[in-house]
Amino acid sequence: MGGAASFDRCKEFVALVGPNKPVAVIVTADSDGDLREELVKAGMPEDKIPESDTREFEEMVEKNLSRYPTIVKLKKAGFSKCIVMHTRDRKTADDPRFADRLDRVAAVYLVGGYQSRYSAAYEGTRTLRKMHELLERGGVVYGSSAGASVQGDYHLGGGRYKKGFRFLSHSVIGQHMDTRDRELGSLVAVLHSGYDQFLGIGLSEDTAIEVQGHAFNVRGTSYVFVHDQSQGMGRIDMLAPGATYDMTTRIAVPSDSRKVKKHNRRQSSLTIRC
Repeated sequence: MGGAASFDRCKEFVALVGPNKPVAVIVTADSDGDLREELVKAGMPEDKIPESDTREFEEMVEKNLSRYPTIVKLKKAGFSKCIVMHTRDRKTADDPRFADRLDRVAAVYLVGGYQSRYSAAYEGTRTLRKMHELLERGGVVYGSSAGASVQGDYHLGGGRYKKGFRFLSHSVIGQHMDTRDRELGSLVAVLHSGYDQFLGIGLSEDTAIEVQGHAFNVRGTSYVFVHDQSQGMGRIDMLAPGATYDMTTRIAVPSDSRKVKKHNRRQSSLTIRC
């Protein structure tokens, strides 16, 4: 999803996974400052919170985010068990004691923030392999904003192109397309930098795609932009909620655009289900 997931999008996520199944909420894209603030809200004295670059801090985050907005929303939508996971250290991400918790969940929720934090922590680690295994056994990976962008092959982070998690192969995913002009420009720039056979997918806020196999359908309140650079000078399809897109044939089946609603600034997301 392209950002600011509404309660309706969370309910759709619950419906895909099942309300009584555990979900891992990975908060690594969020800032240390915001996570520290959430700990204070949860009742932790500021002088008892460890330094942010320690495993002690990360474990405190994992155990004390009951008031974290995403978790509150997911539980209100119907999830009964949310497992928080957080690290910025690849050694920790490669440790079975951290990564193998994903063997016991039915879904992963990647929160928004900065997608480069995800790549820095998880690229090439056991945790990322476990997320791929989750998809292979029929699980669901849902990402909002940065959590959506990181699911493609590449993303723009820190002014450079960085490897994504490659859940959706041969794709570059952008978010906030209806509110941030730079996002569409960044997406096109990646495709023009030697990735012309890749599919550019731009997600508007409170708008998601649900991917199954080689096709996806659009959910939400705004549009998804699909940029196909392989078509001569390039073609952009503007897909409303209800539309479907075959990523193999690169053919779109449109929907009734009257489903699009005006909405306030929110986040965008992507859901992948095998």
